[in-house]
Amino acid sequence: MRHNGRPALPVSRITPTEISALPGQPILIVCPDCQTWRRLARHMIVAHRATDHGRETGDRRYHGEAPRDRRCKGSGQRILIDTPLTGPAWTANWAEEHRLASVEVRASRPTRPTPKPHAAAPALAVTQMPEATRPVRRELAVHRHGCEGCRSGLWCETASELARRATRTLKNLELASRMVVGPDGIRRLPATA
Repeated sequence: MRHNGRPALPVSRITPTEISALPGQPILIVCPDCQTWRRLARHMIVAHRATDHGRETGDRRYHGEAPRDRRCKGSGQRILIDTPLTGPAWTANWAEEHRLASVEVRASRPTRPTPKPHAAAPALAVTQMPEATRPVRRELAVHRHGCEGCRSGLWCETASELARRATRTLKNLELASRMVVGPDGIRRLPATA
């Protein structure tokens, strides 16, 4: 591999997110010209072609003689390792750069659309309500139609009391439907285990 003739590129001028120095693995760096990950050998970027992005070694696309691609100008770029690529200082620097890069990416993405709130279930018509609650609900509807406070959107104390009475009636009906007649002839709720 021959040097490309450019001055050596110090590691301190490369962002930590463009260098991979994991222990036990070869050092990888982003080529400054073609922006692809390349391996370092003898402190130089390994020679590669300008158009072999993603091409596996040994992958033949042509039968016979393949057209020669030009060598990438970043091939043979010397890398001057002026800061250690391992240790807690490097790891902290890499983590900070990675965090800043991910914040930038998140900021550039469009925000998720806010979902519309679910529409409230329509109120039951008076004819669909249980028979026992109809008089109270009719009284509540008449009151809310005539009351100035209720028409402004805030329920008055009378309307709140009528609504509580209708709810209590519904709960009492539900309890009554679950009651059973005991051997002594008295209606009771079934015993729970």
